[in-house]
Amino acid sequence: MNGQKTTVIRNSLNEDDLLLYLNMNPTILRTLESLRSSRHNAPQSSHLSNSISSLKVKQFGFGQSNPTYLIIATSHSVSTINSFTYQFVLRKKPASISHKTAHNVAREFKILSAIQQSNLAISHSSPKNRDFSIPIPHPIHLCTDPSVLGSDFYLMDFVEGRIFTNAAMPGMTPSDRYSAWCDAIRVLGNIHAFDWVNSPLNSRSTPTTPTPEVPPMVKSIFRLLSVYKAQSRVAEPRVIAVIDWELWQLNQDPLTDLANLSMVHLFPNVLDIGSKIDMQGLRGVDFPALRIPTEPELLLLYSQINRTFAHSELLRWSGFYLSFLLFKNVVIAHGVKERIIKQVSSSSNDTVEGGVGGMVENVLEMCEKMLRERPPIVNNGKL
Repeated sequence: MNGQKTTVIRNSLNEDDLLLYLNMNPTILRTLESLRSSRHNAPQSSHLSNSISSLKVKQFGFGQSNPTYLIIATSHSVSTINSFTYQFVLRKKPASISHKTAHNVAREFKILSAIQQSNLAISHSSPKNRDFSIPIPHPIHLCTDPSVLGSDFYLMDFVEGRIFTNAAMPGMTPSDRYSAWCDAIRVLGNIHAFDWVNSPLNSRSTPTTPTPEVPPMVKSIFRLLSVYKAQSRVAEPRVIAVIDWELWQLNQDPLTDLANLSMVHLFPNVLDIGSKIDMQGLRGVDFPALRIPTEPELLLLYSQINRTFAHSELLRWSGFYLSFLLFKNVVIAHGVKERIIKQVSSSSNDTVEGGVGGMVENVLEMCEKMLRERPPIVNNGKL
């Protein structure tokens, strides 16, 4: 399944209210036009209308918590017969939540904005031999007025690409597969090097002089993106956007992210029809033939990007972190199951018995097995 596949609207969205709100905020249209002209390497239109005339709304099939929509907007020019079409994404807090601090899309927008600001600074100072930016969708607008659509929401650019739900990346050449995995590790290293201390995210102190060691910003990259270059439409084996920042954390161990990325090595590369989960891992694949890094090779690649950790240290602690991430996913899956029972789940392919909601028992068993078989070793003694 393509992770960008859309479905019929499952969580209702008042399109008339959305259209009215968009037209009451002209900066949104100006930002959309700026993104359109930049994407197509064309000058901005001087005949742009001040309003959007129509909307088409679709909902993405993936997503367990925050309903996420593809918005296709049309704006007609003032003095010509031309029209302009814009595609962007609306990500919304669900109407019903289990905990008041959950689904904080405003915080998610804040982190995207901070990264966007950092990327702009990096583009003027980064060495030519290494891109230190973090690829994200361009954040456009945040609305925290629940009277508009019933709950907080934000808008961001739509990044066209492929989200692989099969970690073996069918359809790619072996060389491109390897390049994609290497680029995912590069981006993960950039996330962990993000200077959040001197960003708007740091509300606890005033900006300081950057230091060599900056606490990492932790964000899970679970799915790899191989993306389309806008002008040529040729697929490239690189990450163009890290999406879904709901669970980001500051000043936490980056090895949790590395374990989250390598966790696909634990799941089989076959579909379990009964589970209704359209996700395939890497267990059982021919790694040399596909040119996909094994788990130890993935850890080696990361140690070459982040020199803080030796490869031997990553290997020694990998079982512990995988156990932790598996248990974390048990907790997440349990929450998803609760939302399904309450009929507030946003996913298009979930049931109580199957989908993420049905993962709890199996993943908990995997967690316990991992901790038994691969405990961390310290000074030749088991913890």
